[in-house]
Amino acid sequence: MINLLRENGVLAVKGNNDWLVENILSDPRRSTDEEEKQTLEFLLGVPIVRGYSDILFAHSLPFDMPRAFHTPIDTGNTRRAEDLFNTSDFRILFCGHSHLPILFKKKNGLVTREAVPAGLPTVLEQARRYIIVVGAAAEGESALYDEETGFYERLQAEG
Repeated sequence: MINLLRENGVLAVKGNNDWLVENILSDPRRSTDEEEKQTLEFLLGVPIVRGYSDILFAHSLPFDMPRAFHTPIDTGNTRRAEDLFNTSDFRILFCGHSHLPILFKKKNGLVTREAVPAGLPTVLEQARRYIIVVGAAAEGESALYDEETGFYERLQAEG
């Protein structure tokens, strides 16, 4: 997988499983072969948060700390999303960890939590803020976002 990411210039963020593997491979009590050394080198270079303009990408919470890997944003209500909106300045946060695709919106102080139907493009308005839990790639979830048009679309592989 790492070779595919490198060969295709894919930018990634570190997730909880990546962090776990990095810690295992970093343990000075174990010996590592060349492939494990290359894996560790790659993982050490993957950031916890990536930013682009007013958009952030993170595994879950957009903070550079271990807790960010394990704390889900979606807890079935809007409380954690409200806290993030109030303490951060991103316009859009794309994240995962919680495997259920969910869209949090904030406008005029009101935060809502909505399901995201697959295959139905949604316009992300400039005047609103969003947290989008994309879902789990292992479950066939992915998404497209066109910054120019503001269109976001959840994609779900059949099968």
